[in-house]
Order: sequence, then C-alpha cells, then structure tokens
Amino acid sequence: MQTDQTTAPAAEQHEALARRWFDAMSRGDHYAAADETFAPDYTVFMGADEMRGTAAIKALVDQYRAAFPDLRFTVDDVIAEGDRLAVRWTATGRNDGPLLGMPASGRRATWAGVSCWQMADGRCIEDRVTMDALGMMQQLGAVPA
Repeated sequence: MQTDQTTAPAAEQHEALARRWFDAMSRGDHYAAADETFAPDYTVFMGADEMRGTAAIKALVDQYRAAFPDLRFTVDDVIAEGDRLAVRWTATGRNDGPLLGMPASGRRATWAGVSCWQMADGRCIEDRVTMDALGMMQQLGAVPA
C-alpha cells in the first residue's frame, strides 16, 4: 500500500500528539496536555455517556487517577490516516480510591481500550472510547467473574 505523502506528516503528528496525551495521563500531568490535545469544543463518547469540552476530559482523568493513583497507560498500537486516529491501549492501576460510587478495593486491575479520534486543525475534536469496564470491575471484585 502506498502512503499518500500529503497526509503522512499530519498522521505522524496526530500519532505523536496521542502518545504525548497517554504519557501525560500516566504522569498525572494531564491539564496542560488536555489543552494542547483537545479542541475547546471537543466531545468524548464513552458507552452511553457524552461529555463536552476540555474540562470534561480533565475531570474524567481526575476521577480515574483518584481511584487509581498509580494509573499507567501503555499505547499498544496506533493507526493514523488523514484526520482519523485509532489508539489501542492498556491501563493498569491499584484501586486505592472510590470509583463510580464503589469503595476502594485495594486490588490491581488491568484493562484494555480503544480510543478513536477525529482530528481538526491539529487537535482532537471527537473521541469515541471503548474499554473493558466489565473486566476491570470483575478484577476489582465489584461484579462476579
């Protein structure tokens, strides 16, 4: 397959931006990274939930980092073409804080996900996240395996 030379640089830039975002979430340095990565009118879809704006993604990451203070993301694979980007990732952490109304379990969990981004003007304008929330909840003991 021949790469379109006009979209290759943009795709490479989008991939680099996504990798910086996942690294920033792992470091807990996601506030400045969110402003760099996402457009002000950005929308994220997670299951049935729809959240808008960079404040929403900052709050979402805050929620997960409070539940998993040692939260780490590994970017497993990135596919970028034109203004579209898919990131396959794995998250790990120990549940030392409440999450979604559940008390901390003290257990470690590892779960996988995929984030599909729509890009415009060098920033993500839409993110559709699919993750193995059931597997994570089973590992935390919140639901039976």
